[in-house]
Amino acid sequence: VSVLLLLTKIALAQDITPFSQSTYAGVSALSIQPASIADSRYRFDMTLLGLNTSFNNNYIALKREAVFKTGNWSDKNFGDNYLVENLDNKDKTGIFHFGAVLPSFMINISENSAIAFSSRIRSITNVDNITQDFARLVAEDFDYEPLLYRTLTNANFSFQTNTWSEIGVSFATILLNKQKHFLKGGATIKYLQGIASGYAFIRELNYRFDGSDTISLFQSKINYGLSSNFEEDGIKPFNVVSDPGVGFDIGFVYEYRPDIDNFKYQKNGREDLLRTDKEKYKLRVGLSLLDFGRINYKKGYYSQDFIADVRDWNVGDIQINSVQDLNDTLRNRFHFDDNAEQTFLMGLPTALSLQIDYQVIDGFYLNFSPYLALRKGTNMTTKTHYFTNYSFTPRYDLKWFG
Repeated sequence: VSVLLLLTKIALAQDITPFSQSTYAGVSALSIQPASIADSRYRFDMTLLGLNTSFNNNYIALKREAVFKTGNWSDKNFGDNYLVENLDNKDKTGIFHFGAVLPSFMINISENSAIAFSSRIRSITNVDNITQDFARLVAEDFDYEPLLYRTLTNANFSFQTNTWSEIGVSFATILLNKQKHFLKGGATIKYLQGIASGYAFIRELNYRFDGSDTISLFQSKINYGLSSNFEEDGIKPFNVVSDPGVGFDIGFVYEYRPDIDNFKYQKNGREDLLRTDKEKYKLRVGLSLLDFGRINYKKGYYSQDFIADVRDWNVGDIQINSVQDLNDTLRNRFHFDDNAEQTFLMGLPTALSLQIDYQVIDGFYLNFSPYLALRKGTNMTTKTHYFTNYSFTPRYDLKWFG
């Protein structure tokens, strides 16, 4: 039986679902399913570095010809010719995500169990519940004639950002191995350290633009907070601005193995041994709860809740070149609540993941993986989240190629 003892790799796009679903994903599958490392094809697997970034929104789309003909990017009318607005009268949202996987590894410590160590730096920024009217004003530099001189409302406007590091220890083991039926479970406990975070939430934003330089705000309560390392000359990422946090992932994987007898062999008088270099399932179903946890940040003194109520505010002459400039501008214009909480809890982007993998023939699979983002409601002012998405992936997996 051949077993791959060592695989050291540099992987780009660690969180991409098709790769993490591979039977040879090894330690990289932890981002989706912590139980995956048990009964792995690897005795030992290591990732040196992984990077990925993405930006998603449901308002502005880019035409294909702008992607495949890069010369179009210098077109003076690029926006008019190659950008398309989604005008469906629904709220708009945007997500920016960056992730770096640092040295991580897994080891199968027995026939039934495996452990892993993982380290990552992650960043996610959410902008949610932006009305189409407000999105159009932003796109037109707040000088869109049909929406000027009108009092408008934007409910549950929210902006959240969080950058943090995490160190995880994982354990996974086989829970049931009874002929055709196989079940394994696993969990990852994470030590969390906040790097920087901030939020703004407005339950009911009432506003009016009388041109790009003049705005009126009407009794809009703003929940506003930044971590204490936002200073005049930028973020100080190595300042400790949060208490140590704890997060966890937990997951289970069931496999249906109707042809299990084809994978048995005998050796040294022992019977019914199972080949460790082959996937034995016809159908595999996994379920996992991911990124459950929060980080407690120290709030900067100049970022507090306040009521925005001002008429005909001329913002044309305001110069904002830093976070400190923004804080000073807000504090000079509005009354800050100095008795507000001096810390805030930022929730991780908790999600529920389902993985369904069907082996059509030896080495060829069809995978369907719904990823359900949680914490998307409006009752939490300090939380981050991903998009809910559904991926369908035909996959061909061999030992050295996929």
